[in-house]
Amino acid sequence: MIVEDNDELRKYLHEALEPHYTILSASSGDVALDITANRSPDLIISDAMMPGMSGFELIRRLRQTRSMTDLPCILLSARAEDETIEDSIACGANDYIAKPFSLNTLLARIEVQLRLKSLATELARERVASAMGALASGLAHELRNPLNVIINGLPTVRKDIENQNSQQTTQMLEIIERSSHKVSNFIDELIRFGTDELSLANWEPNVAILSAWDTEKLREGNPSVSFSLEYPGSIQAFGSKIDESIQHLLRNAITAAGPNGAIKLSTYEQDGGVSILVSDNGPGISNEVAQRIFDPFFTTQTDTNAAGLGLHMVQWVTRLHGGHINLETELGKGCEFKIWLPEVPQRRDKEPNNLNQIRQRG
Repeated sequence: MIVEDNDELRKYLHEALEPHYTILSASSGDVALDITANRSPDLIISDAMMPGMSGFELIRRLRQTRSMTDLPCILLSARAEDETIEDSIACGANDYIAKPFSLNTLLARIEVQLRLKSLATELARERVASAMGALASGLAHELRNPLNVIINGLPTVRKDIENQNSQQTTQMLEIIERSSHKVSNFIDELIRFGTDELSLANWEPNVAILSAWDTEKLREGNPSVSFSLEYPGSIQAFGSKIDESIQHLLRNAITAAGPNGAIKLSTYEQDGGVSILVSDNGPGISNEVAQRIFDPFFTTQTDTNAAGLGLHMVQWVTRLHGGHINLETELGKGCEFKIWLPEVPQRRDKEPNNLNQIRQRG
């Protein structure tokens, strides 16, 4: 956003920067505050000396709610005295440019601030995700030991009670055993997605797809599988997290397709990143179920001990990279899950609603 009381200079800056960025303009500090109350600019360029509210005061006001990394601010001033520069630093400006200045200098300063903002956002996201993973892993391990005692002890208790021919007690034990195994699977999901430290590295989608198939294919009774691996190289990713995500999608596809069905695994270049498709010709999913498919603890596998966390975690990992996951499905015509990932993880300003992630076939 450009904040400048001089109409001619404000118009010049708007026209000069518009080919590179989406521009908001304000003729005063008061107008700028009104705009930022409803919009969220990535960066502000403000004249330092303006009638009414100065650029210094504008930035002081903004700093009450927005940090220097969250909203970088560059001050412009015809005064280049040390005192003016010190005032700029004191009010919370990220940078200061003396007038007159060249457009190339301004563009370079803008890019520096936006890049620093991006790096700070990525670092914060990695720290939060790593902390959440550590918390989930710690909780899972704390639950694992007492749960193992219950699971391991149940067969002995069942055997003793069955000898006494108590049908009601036997049924109750079956319920306890099923519930215990469901909690156990829940813990497995937490451990699977939460143990590894986040570390960006080169990640090859095609290699990951082939490795996932080798890991998840059954000893016998697999559906037929076809590959269309067209993505030419690698991206920067949290490799172990994405590997787990693809394995989970593939595990679901194998189950849905069954031994007489078919699945297809694909990669291709799209929108400056990679699209990864896992599709099956299984029974498909109704629209009502599809709208909840990414919700935590929701599962369609009611006859198993599924925890209902897998697809939610896949969505979380995808968004962690600044990507998105979509589902295309129709009853009787199978499912297609599509993950898109950028070449380098990036911040998402707004998470898409699930309604925009799910499309019914037909």
